[in-house]
Amino acid sequence: MENNWQIQAKRHSIQNINEESCGLVFQKDNVLHYLAAKNIAENKKNNFAVDPYAYLHAATTGKVIACFHSHIKNTSFSWSDINNSFKLNLPYYVYNIKKDSISYFSPSEYKNYKKYLYLKFHYGTNDCFSLIRNFYKNELDIEMSDPAQDRATKYIPPENCLVWSREKYKEWANENCLVDMDANNISQLKKYDILVFDGFNKGEPSHGMIYIGNELVLHHPFNDISKIESIRKAHFKFLKFIIRHEKF
Repeated sequence: MENNWQIQAKRHSIQNINEESCGLVFQKDNVLHYLAAKNIAENKKNNFAVDPYAYLHAATTGKVIACFHSHIKNTSFSWSDINNSFKLNLPYYVYNIKKDSISYFSPSEYKNYKKYLYLKFHYGTNDCFSLIRNFYKNELDIEMSDPAQDRATKYIPPENCLVWSREKYKEWANENCLVDMDANNISQLKKYDILVFDGFNKGEPSHGMIYIGNELVLHHPFNDISKIESIRKAHFKFLKFIIRHEKF
């Protein structure tokens, strides 16, 4: 059942479906309210920035508890949304106009994962595979061997690395109690599944992500920082297979 503030926020969003709308959710006298704000971003079609005067008004009227904005096409959160939510320590709502759905992200729910974010890429020590191994060890108490241990000492171009190839992966999977399977949509995923993609669009598996639920993945892209972002329907065009530990 929708809250009154959500109805107001949706109405604000559909007034201009060609740009991202934004606003603030604040609490006053135990009631949630929505304050529509001016989007002062330069590229309003793909980004938003809340007018600081709107924030000042909401903060002096009540307690700001969340930031709201709309997406014209994308269903859920971008890395920019999640990054700002963490930095501001403020929950974010995103309204997908096309699907008429509201999603919620709270940084406090993922605070234990923050240590895996913003890591600089270094092949063999800080990359997608090392992130997955560290996460499984620290969060799930599952040790994984490295089928390409020479990555850290001998540089292999990532697009030529066979870490994720099914051929090299089979023996490693058996050692680590892992099974691989195919998936065609988000509903088939389970929390902590490892998603293996054709990261370089060359037909070979070359990038891995961890599904952390709520249509979100944790991963470390090539030559980028590690991040959390939404998995979308378009990702499945490049998904080669998923890996699931027998524990799950």
